[in-house]
Amino acid sequence: MRRLVSLLLIVLFAFRAQAQFGHQTKEILEKIKETELVVILSDDSTDMYNTSIQKAIHNYWKLTPAKFVKAAAATEYTKKKEGYTYLIMVKSAGAKIKCKCATSELEMTGIVLTTKYKKGKITLPDIAASALIDGKFGATQEEYDAQFIRAIQFVNNFFDYVNDAENDKALAYETMQKKYPGDKTLAEGKKMLIDKKMVDEKQKEAIEKLWDGEVEFVDAKEIVKAILTQNEEIVYWAAPMFELDTHRMFIMAKDGKIVYYEVTGPEKNMVSAKDVGKLMKK
Repeated sequence: MRRLVSLLLIVLFAFRAQAQFGHQTKEILEKIKETELVVILSDDSTDMYNTSIQKAIHNYWKLTPAKFVKAAAATEYTKKKEGYTYLIMVKSAGAKIKCKCATSELEMTGIVLTTKYKKGKITLPDIAASALIDGKFGATQEEYDAQFIRAIQFVNNFFDYVNDAENDKALAYETMQKKYPGDKTLAEGKKMLIDKKMVDEKQKEAIEKLWDGEVEFVDAKEIVKAILTQNEEIVYWAAPMFELDTHRMFIMAKDGKIVYYEVTGPEKNMVSAKDVGKLMKK
């Protein structure tokens, strides 16, 4: 069975993984909206990634016009140098290895939006934004679809924030990791879904007492369903892990809006009543 080989998108430099944060100035990021998106597909036409990313772009990408090409055909756009931004899947093997283009979903660890495209290493000056994927959902077509709907929405949401950011510092990954600009009020009164594998029995009871709405502890496929249907009444817990850190967050199923986010150490993906309390804290 095909599977995602990593828990999250890895843009691997000294700063570790960066969720869906951007890596450029406000001016450069705003100019991306004047380009056309070239989505680089897997060389293997049978990869579920190709189906999922095309559906996600058609249905959810809102920044620029988009087209889909295989890697071999991308050179005609790179020769023109300007007017294009590229969406590629990437692979990486460890925290000290720069990300590289992937050619098959079997080696993929995530997606990157870059201002330049070439095979091999993707360098930091060219990276505009990145997005998380999460291997726990498994590898059915529906699970792939949910992963890349969310990834595309993460990138959309980042660029929405670019409009509101006061300056370049507000967009820096250090700033956003310390204080992510989520809107906790979006989750008020919503039904919370938590993967039952990510919570122990003691915390289940505490969460049920604390959360002021309905909460269910479910199989991951129920969270997938909420993402696919863009259920506006659902908020869910996600905590993709990397070898050095864990990205802990509550996300709205509709539009992929992160309402609460923090980075902690490795192997800390279980949810607790303390996390729910942080979400509720004004």
